[in-house]
Amino acid sequence: MWIFQTMAVISIVGLFISYRKHKNIAPTIIAIISGGLIIYSYNFYNHDNWTTLLYVGMFGLLIATGHNYYINKKSMT
Repeated sequence: MWIFQTMAVISIVGLFISYRKHKNIAPTIIAIISGGLIIYSYNFYNHDNWTTLLYVGMFGLLIATGHNYYINKKSMT
């Protein structure tokens, strides 16, 4: 399941690069927290419902990506 962790890190790096362009830190912070949840759920959370934490992290990355998309569209006009 290392693929989810790798994709989370790639997403955080992409949102950081985008942050440098539009200077809005909110999507990057959401992505860092969500990526941390994904990595934490795989490596350190030894409970039966670790998938719930994983899905919360994935949903957070989706929210951060959508927010970043909106900011990029708004800054282009």
